[in-house]
Amino acid sequence: MKRLILFLLFAAILVSCSTNNNSPFTINGTVKGIDSAKVVLIKFGGENGYTRIRTDSTIVKDGKFTFTGKTGEPEQVLLSFGYRQGIYLFLEPGAITVSADIDSLRDAVITGSNSQDILNKCNDRLKPFSEEQDKLIAEYRKAAQKNDEKTIKKIIEKWNALDEKRNEEVKKIIAENKDNVIGAFLVRSYFGATSPLKELEPLFNQLDPSLQNCKYYKILSKRINILKNVQIGKPAPDFTQNDADGNPFTLSSLKGKYVLIDFWASWCGPCIREAPNVVKVYKKFHDKGFDIIGVSFDNKREPWLKAIKDYNLSWHHVTELNGFNNSAGRLYGVNAIPHTVLIDKDGIIIAKNLRGEDLQKKLEEIFK
Repeated sequence: MKRLILFLLFAAILVSCSTNNNSPFTINGTVKGIDSAKVVLIKFGGENGYTRIRTDSTIVKDGKFTFTGKTGEPEQVLLSFGYRQGIYLFLEPGAITVSADIDSLRDAVITGSNSQDILNKCNDRLKPFSEEQDKLIAEYRKAAQKNDEKTIKKIIEKWNALDEKRNEEVKKIIAENKDNVIGAFLVRSYFGATSPLKELEPLFNQLDPSLQNCKYYKILSKRINILKNVQIGKPAPDFTQNDADGNPFTLSSLKGKYVLIDFWASWCGPCIREAPNVVKVYKKFHDKGFDIIGVSFDNKREPWLKAIKDYNLSWHHVTELNGFNNSAGRLYGVNAIPHTVLIDKDGIIIAKNLRGEDLQKKLEEIFK
């Protein structure tokens, strides 16, 4: 999802992100293949702008529907048709028209939104990358069914290389749209969740200050501040959560030891695959002053406790049983797992995301 050329005639509209929510909008939609159904207008909020917020709903009658309301700055919304794939579009003041087929909603034609027009041009520019990724996904599934590890490894290497090329193209598009809301949207969408500070901050700094009232600009600004607080060399932010017995456990209670903060979940395949390596280093270095606190992003208690037992994860464990809304995860800016943070005996962050042999080597260096 991206776009490219700035229409100078609409610059004033696109550059400014108004805080005025009193401008009217209309969405008139036509959907082939459906006579009657419920469609929900969903906006996105929350810390990262991905939390779905049901805003309005209406009924499709004879294949047609209409939404009316008031809005301010351009923002991406979703028209949800229940279990079917929805239609993403940029909502802004004015009259917007949507034409789609119920069996191919992602191919919907959207007119009347200047921001969407720009995004569509970006989508067209990035389409070759998406098509190639679709092919790799199909190849991966076939290889996975055959447990063909050699082929899987090659596919992952191709995927990573393609991903790098695509991201470079996205960066070019961002530079071309640094003074409109789509530029901020693209930085958030492609780099805002998991990119390291050294990659994210330069992209953010490209954006025009006139965008500071845009939701995507604000999300990025907050994200960067969080990442700055958990850089290597910074004191590890303290936190307290309940352990497996329901008792409060605090990170700082382990001060004086080298501690690995391990963000994980029982449903996370890569986390579970890494578990034997973590068990190995825990057994080898625990008596020398190494400890682990596992912060689970599970939502249910039973699978969390079962995984701890089944995989012999015999160190400290805490959770809030609220998935990625875990307060420690938010404190450390964790949007993907597995994620690890290694802190020294004084509570200073000394490494991140060490796994397998890298973690082993680091601990051998510390405890030599």
